[in-house]
Formats: sequence, structure tokens, C-alpha cells
Amino acid sequence: MVAARLAAQMPVLEAEHLVEEAQAFSEEAWSQIYDQHYVRLFDYCYARTGNRAAAEDLAAEVFLEAVRGIRGYRYRGVPFAAWLYRIARNLTADHLQRNARRPQVSLVEEADHPQLREPDGTEHVADRHDIQAALRRLSDDQQQVLILRFFQGLSHDETAAVMGRRTGAVRVLQTRALSALRRVMAA
Repeated sequence: MVAARLAAQMPVLEAEHLVEEAQAFSEEAWSQIYDQHYVRLFDYCYARTGNRAAAEDLAAEVFLEAVRGIRGYRYRGVPFAAWLYRIARNLTADHLQRNARRPQVSLVEEADHPQLREPDGTEHVADRHDIQAALRRLSDDQQQVLILRFFQGLSHDETAAVMGRRTGAVRVLQTRALSALRRVMAA
């Protein structure tokens, strides 16, 4: 029992140590943080924007903002990744608001994105576009909760931390968002 409790605490201690090293601007710590989180943050930004170039820029900007704000970061029982997602959420929201009146077209083929392919190599770009179009018809909060929960695989607690809401509110929002998505997809 004690060994299990200590094993459960190890990742937290390791994460806390990593954050301490990052706060001291350790190149190794920042490299590890980047390696652990870049792909998922890129995927999150891509799901929100639908634009590969914008997602690459936004994901890189997340780390720039993280470096700028790392000294103010305090561990509050929420994974460090939730803090990074919160930065990504804010940057993506700002980007979408700035570009709301200026539609952008990605110069890179959507099929180049690794998550658009099934394991057998077949492409489901049309299905992905339908889902993205339906998501864009939902409210911002509904989009956020569905992307964080189902595209990024965050728990209810992690999603709540990213969104600045209570876990129960995230569960309700998720239920409403799924209902709204069903209605949009059925139409």
C-alpha cells in the first residue's frame, strides 16, 4: 500500500522537479517539456483553427509564453500540461478573434497532417472536414470541451483546469455540446 502511494507520487515529484528546472531556465528541462507536449498542443491548435501553418505558429508561441511566464507558475494540484493548454486556449482564441473577418487558406494539404490518416493509411479527410465544420457551428466553450476531452484525451478534471471551470460544469457542458453536435451533424 505504501509502495503504491509512493509510486503514484513519483510522477508529481518528477513533474515538480521538471518545473523547478524550467523556472531556472534549464535547457534540458525546456527540451523535455517541448518533446512531451508539442505534438498534442499542435493537434489542439490545429483542431481549433483548421489551419496547419497557424497551428504550428500557435504551438510554438505557447512555449514562448510559457518561458515568459514560468516564474509565476505555481503547482496547485493540476498537471503542468493544463497550464500549457490554458496558454494554448488563450492564444488560439485571440488568433480566431483576430482572423474572424479574414478567412485563411492553408497552403499545406490537409492530408499531410498525421492525425488525418487511419492506421492502415487510408485517408478520412472528408469525415474530418465534416466534423470540423460541425464543431465550428458550436459555441466556443462547447468546441473547447469536445476538443479537450475527445481529441486531446484530457480528463474532466484536467479540462476543468484548462477552462477555468468546475468539474461538474465541464460534465454538463460536455453533455450539452455532444447534443448540439448531434443536432448539427444530423442536419
